[in-house]
Amino acid sequence: PDLNRYYCTFDQVPTSSDHELHDVPQDIPSPRLSNDITLTALTQLGVYRFGCNRSFVSIIDGESQHVISEATASISLRNKDLHRPDDGIFLGVNTLDLEWGVCPHAIRLFTGQDPSRILDTENITANPTRNIIRDFTKEDFYKDRPYVLGWPFFRFYAEVPLYSPSGFVLGSYCVVDNKPRTKFGDEDVAALQEIADSISNHLENARIVQYHRRSENLVKGLTNFVKSHSKFDPTSSSAQSQIEASAKQLNYTDLGLIATPGEVDGTLDSLSTEKDIGV
Repeated sequence: PDLNRYYCTFDQVPTSSDHELHDVPQDIPSPRLSNDITLTALTQLGVYRFGCNRSFVSIIDGESQHVISEATASISLRNKDLHRPDDGIFLGVNTLDLEWGVCPHAIRLFTGQDPSRILDTENITANPTRNIIRDFTKEDFYKDRPYVLGWPFFRFYAEVPLYSPSGFVLGSYCVVDNKPRTKFGDEDVAALQEIADSISNHLENARIVQYHRRSENLVKGLTNFVKSHSKFDPTSSSAQSQIEASAKQLNYTDLGLIATPGEVDGTLDSLSTEKDIGV
């Protein structure tokens, strides 16, 4: 599926599965910003557009929520320590157990796999196009969560799906505020989805750039191999075997060194490694 194409875009960090669901996971590393400043800027757009406290981009699989970007209104795009008081990032780039997060059923909701998750109440609107919780303190499932009782005091939550170019649901984009809201209508959802689509386009463009970078490095490696073995007859079986062996070796070694953090500013420059998406 499309999700596999994006699996290399985030760190494989410890999850919270060994802890009680309502406890703050103790093994989550210190929050950090995405290395991709363009992704952080796009994430931050929702904070300004809707006047919320913070926003998150997540890629979600069957077991974990991989937060690949978080932004607040005053956070620096490059330095997580530069921000207004009490406006720093909460989770940053991290991997969480689904049950600890806000959206454990997001994928099944957004793909329509579980109609029982569809709700339309005074406090919650949940369907394949949106997941809106107007006040966390009114929901038994959330009211005792640490991020509701303590900083950053989640109250309002609005989430839309994050799609791949082929329409596969990769995860979600959400905005969060510390004050409850009674109104977040269709126009707001449409604007939130536009930002989510822009983020998806950025991820896809970065993936394509990395794909071409990987291919270019492979061609260079094979070219260097041929140049260093100019006396070999490529039609002979022994030469073909050596070339194939070297190509396999290139796949495991040279390709692992294709991208290093900081190699390309403003892009997801570590997609080929199991680093963050520029995350």
